[in-house]
Amino acid sequence: MNKLDTSLIKRIFTASTFNKGEAYHKSGRVHGLQLNSAKNIWRATVSGSKLYTVQIELNGYDIDDDCNCPAHYSYGECKHVCATLLAIADEQNVATSSKKSGTKNARYRRAEELIDYFGESNNRSELNAEDEVLFESRISIEGTYVS
Repeated sequence: MNKLDTSLIKRIFTASTFNKGEAYHKSGRVHGLQLNSAKNIWRATVSGSKLYTVQIELNGYDIDDDCNCPAHYSYGECKHVCATLLAIADEQNVATSSKKSGTKNARYRRAEELIDYFGESNNRSELNAEDEVLFESRISIEGTYVS
């Protein structure tokens, strides 16, 4: 059962927790969602009043979750876990639809579309010496990005 959907997630949580988790998910508060496929463990950071670390292990019909927020510690459930489960469900849906289209991941599919577009000679233009090239540089905690 490692595939999640919204109706299943909704049954796991109280209505209040689900609604808050759904709002967190929709507002993009789940960051860095990663899967350790060997162990089937998902990890993410959820921004709330602080940054909270969520870990979720999917084993058949069992979902083992952990979050370092006070609510999870006190009640065994929290909006951060709910938001992360919804993000996992989205990621699984993207992966499923990507497999149907012959690509492993939607990001790769988009990259392939861009490569195909710019690979066609009528979509390319030559740069001349007088053309300006603009590079934007951003610095973040993770490193420097050039685009």
